[in-house]
Amino acid sequence: MALRETQDKLEGWGKWMRGGIGLGYGNVLSDLRGGGLPSAPISDDQALRIDRVVAVLKQTNYEQYQCIKLCYEGCMAVRSIAREIKISHQTVTRRIEAAEHWLDVAFEVENI
Repeated sequence: MALRETQDKLEGWGKWMRGGIGLGYGNVLSDLRGGGLPSAPISDDQALRIDRVVAVLKQTNYEQYQCIKLCYEGCMAVRSIAREIKISHQTVTRRIEAAEHWLDVAFEVENI
């Protein structure tokens, strides 16, 4: 699988996580705000499968998980993540890249 495909899936998962899509909250919040919550570019099933793999990353390498979560779910820039968790932006970049590669392989194994 191409790394860009994995990044696209993570972006979709992040939107899904932020929007409460699939949890019954997305449409209610959208209605209250007069629209505004975009629909996720991935299905609920795919987002849940991605979430399970990301949960494995959390158990195996919490530091990488933390950076992926802040990047994709939190929509934070690398330097913002670095300030948040008090490490260098180079370390954040390395952790995100390592996690994306790990997730790329895991998605391939899990056929996501």
